[in-house]
Parts: sequence; C-alpha cells; structure tokens
Amino acid sequence: MTLVPVTEAAHRLGIDTKTLHRWLAEAQLSLHSHPRDRRKKGGSSEHLPLLAHLHQRRLTPFPAAPSAPVPNEVPALSAVIVALPEQMSALQTQIAALQQQVTDLTRLLEQRPSEPALLAAPAQPSRRSKQSRKPAAPRARAASATTRSAHVIPRVEYGSQGH
Repeated sequence: MTLVPVTEAAHRLGIDTKTLHRWLAEAQLSLHSHPRDRRKKGGSSEHLPLLAHLHQRRLTPFPAAPSAPVPNEVPALSAVIVALPEQMSALQTQIAALQQQVTDLTRLLEQRPSEPALLAAPAQPSRRSKQSRKPAAPRARAASATTRSAHVIPRVEYGSQGH
C-alpha cells in the first residue's frame, strides 16, 4: 500500500480536496496517517482507481520521479541564458555609440559663440544697482509679483450693536 497525499489524490482525480473527502466518506474508505508525520493524511493508492471508476473519472498518471543528475553532465542552459553574451555585446556597442554622440554634442556646444546672458538689458542703470553692487534677480521679483497668495478666510468680528 502506497500512501498518496490528499492534495495529490484530488489533483490526480481532477477534483477539490473537499470533494475527495466526501467521496471517501460515501465509499466508506478511510484516510491513513503518514508513517513519519501523523499530521499528514492520505489515501491508499488502491483507493484512487476505485473512486475514479465510481465517479467516471480518469486518473492522471503519477508525476515522474526526477532523475538523479549525472556528476559529469553539464545541465542544459535555457535559451535566455545562452543569448545573454550577445545581448551584452549589443548593449556595449550602443553605449559606445551614445558616448560618441555626447562627445560630438559637447564639441558643438564649445564651438558655438557665447551669447550675452541678458538680451533686453536696460540702457540706464537703476538707482538700486548704484547703491548696491549686487543687483536683485529680475526673476525673483517677477515671480513674487505674479504668484498668488494663499486663500485666507477673513476674520469676522461682531460689534456691540450686532454689526
């Protein structure tokens, strides 16, 4: 008698484990405890063909036991792993091409004549620039003038007359 775990027996019959328990109870067959681990329950391998015949089910074959690896045999590598060196060389080629493009663009930027920073500078200096050597940034003033203040709920006070 070979003990077949409940989950494997249900899988071989193509049913749920609850259905297997119900079928075993209907056929008045009992589950047996595992010889080493009493928490695990299973059915006899002789019970499975009987249950399959009673309920017109086909049994899927037992899973094949994995063969022991031969010590000198190199395991087969998947196609993904075999393609990795080719992908790495393609990536290295792309990186080299990108580095060359960055170098070319850097040279073009260096050869380009520098343009003045402020195109629309005022003709006459303002009083502020005369007083301090550090001019205020025009962006900071423009940004503070254009930003809207946060909405604040007004404070409501009542006077003695109810106004």
